[in-house]
Amino acid sequence: MKSNLKSIIKKVVFSVLPLLLLLIFLEVSARCLYFEETGKSSERFALTFTFNKLKLKVLSKIAEMRVDGLPNAEALGRAFYSQQGNELRTALKKEYEDNFKVLIRETQAVSSTFAVLYMPSDDYKNSIAQKESREFYVNLAKKYNVLLIDLTDKFFAYNPEITTLLPENGHLSRFGNQLVAEELSLFIDQNTNYQAGFHFQKRPKLLGPLSANDESIWLYSFSMPYRVQTNKQGLRMDYDLVFPKQKQRVLFLGDSFTFGPYLPNHDIFCGLLQKKYPDKEILNGGAAGYTITDELSLFQERAKYTEPDLTVLQVLDNDIFGLFFLKRNEFDRKKQARQPSSVEVEFLNKIKNNLSEN
Repeated sequence: MKSNLKSIIKKVVFSVLPLLLLLIFLEVSARCLYFEETGKSSERFALTFTFNKLKLKVLSKIAEMRVDGLPNAEALGRAFYSQQGNELRTALKKEYEDNFKVLIRETQAVSSTFAVLYMPSDDYKNSIAQKESREFYVNLAKKYNVLLIDLTDKFFAYNPEITTLLPENGHLSRFGNQLVAEELSLFIDQNTNYQAGFHFQKRPKLLGPLSANDESIWLYSFSMPYRVQTNKQGLRMDYDLVFPKQKQRVLFLGDSFTFGPYLPNHDIFCGLLQKKYPDKEILNGGAAGYTITDELSLFQERAKYTEPDLTVLQVLDNDIFGLFFLKRNEFDRKKQARQPSSVEVEFLNKIKNNLSEN
């Protein structure tokens, strides 16, 4: 009997051990790839992250197959802000506004004072795209009676090679981040004594978009490595949040221009504001590629539990185009593949027909 039991245990061990070793190998391999990512996932295991990423790529390819012969990125960008893209822009602006309206409602529900931070993109400077985008955010802020912090004049007063990391990269330099911090200081000073007075009894472990307790060098571009530090709540910060809170909290939602790639924590505008306001807590909830749908879902599922007194949504000229299904499939926070709508399919077909005629 004992002999049979030992034999069974031995068979089980030798059956399971190779599988276990394979899983360990795959996890280590996936983790090597995982740490090369700029938008590190909050999944606990790198293998899960890699599987979800591959699944998204497959589903995205299936979605793209609905349109035969996709135009290149340059052609898409030009056409989006041309007459060919009028109907699609109208549809995506409506989608943006619908999500924006819900985000305002969500911030009001936790008594957080809301504002919008508009950063003009140098790529769009003095273009129809930049003018139309700026006008859209100005009108949106007026319609919903929220403050718009417009950095257009401040940014365009300087050469972009000073405000950004050009010619290597178009993201903000330390000086560019200083300009942002200066303008935001006015908003913070005007609301310096405001306390939301809203508290949650329970909250998720992760409150931000990133993995917890990360302290590593990110190598999205091998010529521009930079150190990233996150707290245990998955926010790009140098300290953990405690509850009940003792200081005023200012939460920033946004894309990579809030996250601050290619610079250490202390050189991005959230870090600069934290130095200026040691009596407050500046929360960086930015993540590369995010647009309004990602920022809304992040706030609903995680960020609102930080109990922010002030919430600032950072927007860019490309946020509307960021709702296009190809962009969503590339950056979607929940890694869910989106099928092209009839308006998007019609838009792509217009471009192809125009290219074939020329």
